[in-house]
Amino acid sequence: MIVEFKEVNEKTWNKALAEEGSKGTVFQSTYWAEYLKNTFGDRPIYIASLNKKGNIQGLLLAIESCYAQYPALTSSSRFGSPFGKFYKNVTSKLLHKILPFIYWEHGPIILSRSSMEKPSQKEILFQEIIGKIVEKARAKNCYEIKLARSAFFDDYSDIFSSLGFWKRRMGTILVNLEEPLDTIWSRINRIARKNIRKLQGDVEIIKVSSRNELDEFYKMHVQTSIRAQVKTYPYSYFASLWDNFSRNYMIAVFVAKLRGEPLAGSLSFIFNNVIYLFALADSNYARSKRLYAGDVLMWHIMKWGHEKGLKHLNLGGVELYKIDVGDKKAQGIYRFKSKWGGQLIEVTDYGKVFPRRRKLIGILNKRFSDSDVAF
Repeated sequence: MIVEFKEVNEKTWNKALAEEGSKGTVFQSTYWAEYLKNTFGDRPIYIASLNKKGNIQGLLLAIESCYAQYPALTSSSRFGSPFGKFYKNVTSKLLHKILPFIYWEHGPIILSRSSMEKPSQKEILFQEIIGKIVEKARAKNCYEIKLARSAFFDDYSDIFSSLGFWKRRMGTILVNLEEPLDTIWSRINRIARKNIRKLQGDVEIIKVSSRNELDEFYKMHVQTSIRAQVKTYPYSYFASLWDNFSRNYMIAVFVAKLRGEPLAGSLSFIFNNVIYLFALADSNYARSKRLYAGDVLMWHIMKWGHEKGLKHLNLGGVELYKIDVGDKKAQGIYRFKSKWGGQLIEVTDYGKVFPRRRKLIGILNKRFSDSDVAF
């Protein structure tokens, strides 16, 4: 039986995710849903397949959003306060009615125990959940399922294709933190190890312990975004992440310093014994002096996770579809993430356009579309 929960039991939902280990990502959790709801006004959609006893067999957290919630709008200087607040609080409600779309990351997730007796059951449940969210999108008068990223190790391309979804290749890199520390070190690229040896005795790594200490990390995020010519997220974006995830000890922010000078910073989530590297930044000073403190910081995160008994470090999105056509930036990101000795896990991005307002959507996509979701 496929159901949509209007009120979800947080403990039950996240426990089902925990059963699936690395496949049950933070981006399918109620914590992520509440963050999006509280910060952007997005609307979580909880869909599950239940057996006769009412136990969850498969699940999907999808998100209904609209253009008013795009960080491209709220972070732009054009939409600064007070106009930005009016735009977000008033115009967004209208756009939710006329321009809603749905997206999700790393789902649906079919629980392993649900297919133990009948292997074909897994595919049936998957198709039923996808059919339900497509039905929901039509009922909401959505113009598109804008991004539907498949779960790790569960990718039913034929089902998506039969329902008219487009697709593109993506991936992520998982570093195994359960191996001996010497083995983890040996898998790191030789040049990165050299950079770490050169600096690690002098660089101090500080773990941020309060919201008020995010300033140094944020300044480096701004500098990194400007250098990379990507959208700069407002400070409130990271403050909200801290507020929503620090209560459950699910966020870790580190800053690397040399003689008091900030060189690099990172923000990660911790969920199901996995570290999700969400944001990494380095300062203009570090770049100008060719101080590769980001490498020292990455090694610190790996050691920290290993010592805590965590299982994997998830280094986030790799745009394989861009690498396939020779995109230099995508290749550079892949080189950085792959040098940490992890395993490339392929996933697929899917999308489905519902035929309405195509011309307007094309204009809005060109003007306001964000970069892909990190994971």
